[in-house]
Formats: sequence, C-alpha cells, structure tokens
Amino acid sequence: MIFSNLKEDFMGGDSTFEIADFNNDGNQDIIVSVDEGTGSRITVLLNTYDQDEQREDGYREYFTERNLFEGDNFFPSLFNVKFAIKDLNNDGILEIIAAGESSKISSEATAKIGIVSINPFNEDNSLGFDNFRFSDVTDLGGEELTI
Repeated sequence: MIFSNLKEDFMGGDSTFEIADFNNDGNQDIIVSVDEGTGSRITVLLNTYDQDEQREDGYREYFTERNLFEGDNFFPSLFNVKFAIKDLNNDGILEIIAAGESSKISSEATAKIGIVSINPFNEDNSLGFDNFRFSDVTDLGGEELTI
C-alpha cells in the first residue's frame, strides 16, 4: 500500500485533500488537512516519482511528507479545512487558499480564510523537489485567522 507508513500519522478525525504540482516538477503532489481534535494539521506529500526512478535498488517511496510552514504545521481551533489551489498572479507558482471553521459546531463557528504562496529559496527562483516553503499567511477575513 502506497500510504501505509504515512497514514499512521494521520489519525484522529476528518481529513480533506487537494492535488496539485506544488514544486513544478511535473508530478502531482497532495496537500492534506487532518482534524486532530483541538485543531488541524496541514501537511504536503511530495510525489517522489523522479527520485524513485533514479534508485538502483528498485525501492519506491511514492510520496514523502513535508512540513512547508515555518514552525509547526498544527493549527489550533481550525476545523473542516478546504483548499483551493490556483496561480492567482500568473507567475507560474501556485497559491493555496485555505478556508476552515473556528469550531466543530457549525452553528457556533466563524469562517477563517487565509492564503499562502509557494516561495522558492534558491538564487534563480526556480522550484525543485525540496527548495521551497510556504509564505506567511495572508488573512483574507474571518476571526483570528490561524493558518
């Protein structure tokens, strides 16, 4: 099973995901949000197809987990996260819009919406398998945005 090692870390609640090529390597990656009871953990699974093809031992990872946020990738009091992924400014690099709720009880929840950009951190601003992070979150509205 492709996700046998990864899914052990993704336990506890509802999850959502989207698929996109975050690092412009031509392979589809996955962003996933998992409810952990008091908030949500957001993780990116980078597709390792190109790296797997270069291995001589025949082993395949398929995906590798990355925390692309500065610090922790756990966001307290953020639930029911949904993603929209688009290149909003036509620079060839995706932006990720995340929307969630401040409570598990919908009638008590307020919306939280934020956006992050993908930032390469090499000198020529090209993306690659490992040389990028998410920007700081820009608050698009809602109460106490925590992403």
